[in-house]
Amino acid sequence: MKSKIVDDDFYIYFGRKYKDKDVITVIKLKNGIEFEYRNNEPYAIIIPQLIKQLPTQDFDEISIDNLEMADDDTMHLSLDVDGTIISVQFDCAELRKRNI
Repeated sequence: MKSKIVDDDFYIYFGRKYKDKDVITVIKLKNGIEFEYRNNEPYAIIIPQLIKQLPTQDFDEISIDNLEMADDDTMHLSLDVDGTIISVQFDCAELRKRNI
């Protein structure tokens, strides 16, 4: 799993780069979070404006400590921001409604 920051949006990548023949599906939740699927497999999660919501804007490194889906359709994400663990959670019930 890799991550990248682009204009305060936090990208989490699960797979390799797109290929020309890949079928890409993007599902945008009401909360603004986007899930990308490549050939029906999870490819990326994009969390808009996440960096602006962090308690500090002055950091050298940010990495994913943990990412898991709970039984209540809530996704839990733990970020390691320069040694400080920050927990983020968001509702993904819309994915379940779409049978994903």
